[in-house]
Amino acid sequence: MLLPVLFQLLLICGYSSAKGPPDAYRSLYPKYNHELYYNAMVPEDTEVDVILRKNHPQKRFFVLESGYRPLSVTVTPCFMDGVLEWKISHSVYHQGSLDSNYRTSMWSNNVVLPPASSPSAAYSGRSRRSYSSPAAPPGTYSLELRSNTEGSAKVLVTTRSTTDLPFHPPLPPDPNLQIVKVKRNRILVSWQPSLTTRPHQYCVSSNNRGNYNSLCSVESDLLMRRHGASVTCVGRKTWHLFKGLKRGSAYFFDAFVLDAATNASSAYVGVSATLRGGGGGGGGGVTVPRLKDDVLATFALDEDNNHAVNIKYHPGKSTSPVLIFAQSCTGPGPVNLHIARGGPLKQDIMSTTIMDVKTLHLPPTNATSLNLNLRSTTHHKRKVRLWVSSRKHSSPFPEMPEDKSVRVFDSLTTCDSITIGWKISADERVKYCIYRRLGGQSLTEPQNFCETRNQGIQVLCRRYHRFSKRRFNNVIMQRVKGLRPGTTYLFEVQVTKVKGEMLPYEQVWARTRVECSKNNR
Repeated sequence: MLLPVLFQLLLICGYSSAKGPPDAYRSLYPKYNHELYYNAMVPEDTEVDVILRKNHPQKRFFVLESGYRPLSVTVTPCFMDGVLEWKISHSVYHQGSLDSNYRTSMWSNNVVLPPASSPSAAYSGRSRRSYSSPAAPPGTYSLELRSNTEGSAKVLVTTRSTTDLPFHPPLPPDPNLQIVKVKRNRILVSWQPSLTTRPHQYCVSSNNRGNYNSLCSVESDLLMRRHGASVTCVGRKTWHLFKGLKRGSAYFFDAFVLDAATNASSAYVGVSATLRGGGGGGGGGVTVPRLKDDVLATFALDEDNNHAVNIKYHPGKSTSPVLIFAQSCTGPGPVNLHIARGGPLKQDIMSTTIMDVKTLHLPPTNATSLNLNLRSTTHHKRKVRLWVSSRKHSSPFPEMPEDKSVRVFDSLTTCDSITIGWKISADERVKYCIYRRLGGQSLTEPQNFCETRNQGIQVLCRRYHRFSKRRFNNVIMQRVKGLRPGTTYLFEVQVTKVKGEMLPYEQVWARTRVECSKNNR
């Protein structure tokens, strides 16, 4: 367990920070540091607030008394603008009874894993991230946070097993808000219910700046009276009607599920809309571009168009389904895509949010034209590319799964091989390529995901047919051999159609074992 109780006992016993901890406890800490004893210890299973000053690092500490045990650290930014950087560093015990050959254990799936030196985990962005290890080693862990803006963040440390109920309410498989109806100055939104089994309620918010990534971000704006923010809790309803909206103004809508016992919350993926009238919509007075059938086009969202663009598309056959591919190339945060029927019978069809790539299947609309609106949720320059066609089989892109993460199977890792796994594409006629390069390059560097990157060394390129021995329940498992012991590698899986475009899965770090043995080769 963590050691807040031990800390209190040390204080009761008359411990002085000038003298250091007593000899009986000194071995629990790799190196004494007075920072540990100035309200910097993070208690277990309690979400704490950390106040952040611009470009001024804040440190928090937590200690594992015994290991190897599950450990999870969750950090939630509480601001809309800016970027939060944080990293976790680990110091091992310096006791002879411990394995002198100990190396920091690998962190589990969906984790950015840099080299094994320091830090043990790192992140830079605007979203909540949870990093966990199924068997964390004992010792002192330090969490350093830095923001490029004034604000705060919430930190949760827990040693619960992954089989326990999560601290934050779980979201449904489809966490997107949907715009159900738009009428005059009202907009009706809905969402799917949370998967939590504990007492809970839903809260909704609206503002004029961008979508929120957390409920504490809304609370921060309410406290400062910024962005026209408002929040309303609606009990167990999974819909809400926003009233009194102004025509020509852009609105961003979000929903949150709030645990009644822990007061912890989780954010759905928000949407945005602009009521007609008043010259709004982000493209007033500008010629609306037309998107040709079966042509890949790139659109810039910047200050010149108020970070939004309207596009028209004319289906070749009004009775045919329409396939839409959208990809966010650059810039932080999601992009909102709103689709409406054009012509004399204008009608909203759907709204969705694009984090990286998304493929949409629209049923026959019987419309002479479609109006597509792309809007960035952040005020940063960015690029988005679209491909629309009424001919489904002409798509140059493979259809990606909703979960694009790549998993490292730690139990199958040896001194010269690493086994990774990923979910299959819905298209059987695709080829998967694996690339690797040595660790040391940060994953947080800005990059254009629509351009071919330096992929490193190609490990293999092959198809995995449905009867392949490497496919298990829609998951592909591939062993990468010929690696060096005790070395960190960065892996990327890319999938392509025949004579088509390439799309990447998420990158993942992995490290081979230091020592070779008959049992792990």
